[in-house]
Amino acid sequence: MDRAAYYSIPWVRTEILDQCRGRYVCLRFPDRLQRHPGRGERNAMPDLRYSDFIELTADDGNNPRSVQYWVNRGVQEFIPEVTTKWDLDRSDFFAIDLDPKNPEFSFHQLKIATVVVQRAVVANDNLRPLLLPNFNLRFSGNRSFHLYFRLKSPLDLVWIREQVKFALDAVTSRTGVLSYRNIKDRDDYILVDIGAIARHRCVRSLWSVHHKTNRVCVPLAMEELMNFDPATATMEAVVEGMFGQRDAESRWKIGCRKEWRGEVKHEEAARQNPG
Repeated sequence: MDRAAYYSIPWVRTEILDQCRGRYVCLRFPDRLQRHPGRGERNAMPDLRYSDFIELTADDGNNPRSVQYWVNRGVQEFIPEVTTKWDLDRSDFFAIDLDPKNPEFSFHQLKIATVVVQRAVVANDNLRPLLLPNFNLRFSGNRSFHLYFRLKSPLDLVWIREQVKFALDAVTSRTGVLSYRNIKDRDDYILVDIGAIARHRCVRSLWSVHHKTNRVCVPLAMEELMNFDPATATMEAVVEGMFGQRDAESRWKIGCRKEWRGEVKHEEAARQNPG
């Protein structure tokens, strides 16, 4: 199955749209990564506007504000920002990316590191009371895992980042294999990347296809982690339902709660003034 056929499946478009709605979105093409023009990036798409992905249909191939429009133009990945366009300083979730710097690291080592980091964050006295009991684990589609921690209410990203650093200090110093800082002239460690806990940072949309491997960013339960084989994360497997895309937890949308950020008001305005 090719990307265009995969992204043209209605439920895939709808899932991606739900994660992009109300956010600035990076779109990866075969020759470039294009960011939202509101950020002043070079080569930004002139027809991608601030109002994009707020309240749209997923399947209008003639509308620049639709998922299918960009699929028809060869988009490889949809990468929404972590915050909504209405509140760039706070978020009701944060993400950590575990990325082995050395390709020789075994996938088993990475899985163990993922468990260690998850437990360290949950054990932090300042973060634990603020976390919802369930969190998301995702395979990136390449060679890393993403941990998503959900918060009971939106918090300042700078504060979250400092608390996560504090939580990780003990395990990074103890193991010697983990680090949340890039280490110059070394590749014998796993980077616990907390760079996404910041303004204007992006994370790959669930069900998006990785541009290097053609594998899909899929949700996993923690108990599935140790037995997970990345080679199974194919577009065909997703379409066949191997990763339970209609399961309530795996369908969780980034920042889906609307009551705190006024998205209902913005969506109503968009419906009344579609232009």
